[in-house]
Amino acid sequence: MDERFRVGTPGPHNNTSEMTGMRIPVCFALIFLGALTSLSVRATEVTLIAAGGIQVAVERMAPDFERVTGYKLKVVFGPGGITKDRIIRGQPFDVAVV
Repeated sequence: MDERFRVGTPGPHNNTSEMTGMRIPVCFALIFLGALTSLSVRATEVTLIAAGGIQVAVERMAPDFERVTGYKLKVVFGPGGITKDRIIRGQPFDVAVV
């Protein structure tokens, strides 16, 4: 097998940070699509609660999400443990990323 096509082979042809970077937007796209299918027709805002570790990724994707879907994205960031507590306490949200 050609070494250039082996997963995990170091070199300029295999940048795992690029692969990881692509996973995040794909995951968020799937999460947002799932949230949209559960929203009522009248909803104009999607509330996302998430751990602060993904803040940069969400902030980069939010403008495109809002432009493409027409929904306003309301995001509440916090430490992972606090985000989990918000979910357990029943804080209203459409999408949670813990």
